[in-house]
Order: sequence, then structure tokens, then C-alpha cells
Amino acid sequence: MTATKKKLAIWRVLALPALALVSGPAWAGLLLASYDTGSSMQQSYFELQAASRSQMDVRREGIFTLPYQSTTSATVSGVSAVDRHAWSSDGFTVEFQRHQKTGGSFITSTGAMIFAVDQQQQFRLDGIYSVDTSSAQEIQLRVLLQDVTTNLLLYDSYQWDSAVGGTYSLGGLTGNRIATLYGNATNTFIPGHVYAVFWMVSMDNFAPAAADAAAFGHISLNAVPEPSTISIVAVGFVLLLIRGRTLRAGARGDSRLTPLGG
Repeated sequence: MTATKKKLAIWRVLALPALALVSGPAWAGLLLASYDTGSSMQQSYFELQAASRSQMDVRREGIFTLPYQSTTSATVSGVSAVDRHAWSSDGFTVEFQRHQKTGGSFITSTGAMIFAVDQQQQFRLDGIYSVDTSSAQEIQLRVLLQDVTTNLLLYDSYQWDSAVGGTYSLGGLTGNRIATLYGNATNTFIPGHVYAVFWMVSMDNFAPAAADAAAFGHISLNAVPEPSTISIVAVGFVLLLIRGRTLRAGARGDSRLTPLGG
């Protein structure tokens, strides 16, 4: 689907980004960047929340250099959330290692990676969020990809389901409250542009009698590997064989292609 200009409903992004805080060697694929929202500079970050009716634990951290790795936990009585982050010039992975909660509580994990590239490259988004429980929960999985320079929304996968658990995959359409998909999970990034990936997963049920719930999953952005030199040479060799046999068949006046093994 060709990307068209589309306003973001929950995140305000502006064109005319300001590159800043670039990290990594000169040949790096992804370089951290930032852009001006009009009131502040939007930078890469993540935030993990665990809350009950009377308590809340919020862990937020900005990401300023690559590579970056951390394991972050947020905990209150009856609620525990652990996320692992692995960010590099090849992409990032947020692993929701353990999200566990009792009734009357919620867990939310959000964040953003703001970046540029130093050479044209394809990248692909991937992710799941799997929830196991015996009572209905409000479950959400959302990922947006924005070309900030041109103010184009490239991808938006949003699933909001009120359900007794389930597995939600990026690009899926499971959700009795919201189930929308726009764009393609694979995109080609080009130098001179600033891009932003925003993500959010959550599960909540504030009914005190709600059953316990546990969830895990991940969201990742990774470079699509280029075809290897060996593969390219092998394909070229096969094409040369086919062409050679076709020419010989033509010279004999035979219109059929002789099998390679013949």
C-alpha cells in the first residue's frame, strides 16, 4: 500500500526534525536521532508501569547511545513486570519477559526509537503479546512507524481486545474494541530522513475479583538481510546453464528446453 499523509491520533509528530545524539561507528546501520515536537525534543526512551489500586511503580529511561542493553522491572504488591531491551545499529528488540498481575491492577510497556540510517536498507517490524488468564482483561498491542521528515505514517498495527487471554501478533486483526492495520511491516529506510517507531502493550482489569494474568512477548525492528554473494553467484550460474542449453537446442532446431540433467 502506498503511504499517504495521515494524522496520528495519539502522538504528535512534526516535520523538520533535528538530528542529534548520533551514536555508533561511521558504517553503522541505525543511528539514534531526535526531532523537535514544538515544545520539546522527542528522543528514544522506554517506560514500564506496574500499578494496583493504591500503588504505582514507573520506570522510564532515555536511550542516548548504541549499543544499549538493560533488564528493567516494575513491581508493586501483586504486580510484577520485567522487560529486557537490546538495541544496536542493526535494530532493537524489546522482550516482555514476565508480566504478571492479580485482579485490580494493570501493566503497561511503552517506548519509542527515533533514528536515521546512513545507507538505504530494508527493515522489518515483528512482535507478539501473549496473555494467559481465566477472566477477561483489556489487552492492547500497538506499533506505529513514522517518517518524521515527510510526516508520513508508514505502519500502524493496533489491536485492543476485551478477552480471556489470547496471542496477538503484529499485523493481526484480533480485537473486539479496535482492530486496525495500515501499511506494511517491511519498509525501506533512506539516508537524510528521521524515523520513529512507537510501541505499546498493556493488560488491565481493575475488578478486585479478576483472576490472575500472565503475559510475555516481544517487539523488534531488524534489518532484512541482503542476498549473500554465494546465492547470487549460484543463481547466475544456473541461469548461464539454462541459457547455454537453450542456445544449443536452438542450433539443433529443437524448440524444447533440454533438462539440466539430460
